[in-house]
Amino acid sequence: MRTYSLLVLAWLALITVGVRAEPEVLADPFEPPSSRFFSRQDKYIHPAEILPPIFYFPHTMLRGAVDGEVVALVSINDSGAAQRIAVLSATDERFIPAAVWSFKRARWEAGHGGSVFYYRALYLVEDFRNGRVQVGSGRNSVDIDVAKRLGEASDTHASSVDRK
Repeated sequence: MRTYSLLVLAWLALITVGVRAEPEVLADPFEPPSSRFFSRQDKYIHPAEILPPIFYFPHTMLRGAVDGEVVALVSINDSGAAQRIAVLSATDERFIPAAVWSFKRARWEAGHGGSVFYYRALYLVEDFRNGRVQVGSGRNSVDIDVAKRLGEASDTHASSVDRK
């Protein structure tokens, strides 16, 4: 039984190592042939998100936060993990590391050979002040209340305020 458990743990470790390969982050944009894009009509359309990127505000902007946007060209491999990331534009350079961090942890559905797409990450001050983060982009985007995800803390605070 113990040998079987060790084999399972070793197998899981190998899978984790294979999936967690660090993507190449490029300073210069790369433009692959149009046949590599997920959608030839709209290059911002991407495969369905299995684990969508979560765009947290950078810790360096906790005071004096401003709206921001990062546009990146993302190339994914057969497993749906980012293989190459090229930041094309950013309204403020402080958003770039946070966006790259999010892209590295995201996973998309991928066909044979992977695909390439543009991704626009939005950082909105209003959401930041309300304790919300953007998950995903475009039609697939969802706002998440951070306090509710951390154990319904906002409801507990609201009920204690109502009693006073």
